[in-house]
Amino acid sequence: MSDDFEADLAALRSLAVPSAGDDLTGFLVDVEYALREDAGWEVVSVRADPASPGSVVASARCAREDLASGRARQRIEELWSQFLRYRWAACHRITCLDGGLALEFGTATRPGGLFVHGQIRVRAAFPAGDLDPGDQASEGSS
Repeated sequence: MSDDFEADLAALRSLAVPSAGDDLTGFLVDVEYALREDAGWEVVSVRADPASPGSVVASARCAREDLASGRARQRIEELWSQFLRYRWAACHRITCLDGGLALEFGTATRPGGLFVHGQIRVRAAFPAGDLDPGDQASEGSS
């Protein structure tokens, strides 16, 4: 893969079939397990995006110290590389967000095989009762 994430994602999308059904559900379970058990983060949500076939959208919260020190970035990179990506081909990028980071990814099992893409957002945990402004829309606040 190249240094151009968008081009790599488009190439993967053209070579494989968007994951669906039990295959996509399995990937969602893998994401939730990796975030909760391997990283030890609070999982806010893990879901398929019905508007985009084969797409996963997830969010989690980690300790503020983990974001400040760079441990969260290192950990999401490890989760992607060791547990979530398919071995045949994959691309990803990590971007900084206000109060967190995002892993955008695409991965395919083989030519003509399954393709999954999406985004995992990790934000700093807030004290009980406080909503992260980035989570307000998904939790129904206005």
